[in-house]
Amino acid sequence: MNEEDWEVFDGYHHKADKKRADTPSVTLLQKGNLSLNERAVQVLGNPAYVALAYDRARQIIRIRAMPEHTEQSTPLRKVAGKSYNVAAIAFMRYFDIRIGTTQRYEAEERDGMLYVTL
Repeated sequence: MNEEDWEVFDGYHHKADKKRADTPSVTLLQKGNLSLNERAVQVLGNPAYVALAYDRARQIIRIRAMPEHTEQSTPLRKVAGKSYNVAAIAFMRYFDIRIGTTQRYEAEERDGMLYVTL
């Protein structure tokens, strides 16, 4: 084996880590909740509540900030570090969104809302 065949991992100073922090992302947790990174919450305007919607044909989740609690909204809860969770188990079941393993998605920002293409 030649030395030039090896690529050194520079994981502690990797540019992808900075990009990840600057990009709104949503993680679908295996148990059915959503986890939003700090940038995603900033895009939404740091709301206390969010409303979830789903486009079945295109398999896109929409997350919209809500100024107060309504029948369509759910609390956005800060958890460890810079993550926020949304209780979405009923949402996932209702729309039959099946999550085999935890999966992270980059969210698209449009009109102050987040769109997550599954």
